[in-house]
Amino acid sequence: MGIKNFSKLFDSSKELTYQNFNENNINTVVIDAMFAIHYALKSPFKLTDNNGNYTHHIKLILNDIVKRKKNNIKEIWCFDYQKKVDDKDFHNQLKLGEIEKRKKVRIKAEKDLQILIDTNKNNENNEKIEKKFRQTIRVTSKIIAEIKYVLDILGIQYFEADKGFEGEQLACALVKNNYADAVISNDFDVLVFGANKLVTKKSKKMYLYNLPDILDQHKICFKDFIKIGVILGCDFAPKTPKIGVKTVMKKYKAVELTSIQEQAYNYFLKNYDKKICVEEKKNNIDNLIEFLVEKGFNKKAISSIVKIIDA
Repeated sequence: MGIKNFSKLFDSSKELTYQNFNENNINTVVIDAMFAIHYALKSPFKLTDNNGNYTHHIKLILNDIVKRKKNNIKEIWCFDYQKKVDDKDFHNQLKLGEIEKRKKVRIKAEKDLQILIDTNKNNENNEKIEKKFRQTIRVTSKIIAEIKYVLDILGIQYFEADKGFEGEQLACALVKNNYADAVISNDFDVLVFGANKLVTKKSKKMYLYNLPDILDQHKICFKDFIKIGVILGCDFAPKTPKIGVKTVMKKYKAVELTSIQEQAYNYFLKNYDKKICVEEKKNNIDNLIEFLVEKGFNKKAISSIVKIIDA
């Protein structure tokens, strides 16, 4: 989710297409994996495999990878920490409140979905059912493993954040250490963690947010920027009551952060201190073709994807 209402307060620098990434000094990007998967899963479903399982999200993710490849944009993927068998607690205690909130929203959506299905006479609720169904979708460990397999056979390197860190922190570390030039995500935490460039996606359009430009335009320092984000509300702390995007710039200096907001503020300042090793990987075209056939892709689509990936 990230910082609440961030885009209503800070403007993007410009609209982008993959064709002009390079001229904006974006040659390698970090893909926020959880964002990319969520974004694809919430699109209208069309493609299925032979067992009727939805695979349209894989098609959409592949389409984006192909577009980046065609425009000479390299990519690295970052995943959130995945719970291990021997983990007793959630890996980030600061995020527990947000996770519980999301769970309640999903449970309500599931109940609303069932009501729509039960009252769907003459298919009049079909459009509402599809929209509500997408609100109930969860990114399962199976989906994550499947996407990692796709990346492996495409020769795309990916990382999983260490315990206690978020995927966005890892993504920012890759940018800060000059392994990449920007992060593609709709989570504005990326900027608050310190990445200089964030590319967001909305209604098939992409927008560039440049952190130095934002700081300069609003005459604020990076620590003030973090404080403003925490006041607006984030995944790690609730917002400050009675302060929103219309008043935060006037009031943020006088705001005294709560204890949990202070923790969130310090968390945003925390550097990702684990070792990162970026290296070239080779693709496996035979496995790619086999996988795409299994997932219900037609021969024309497979031929088009393989031609670009193997170029």
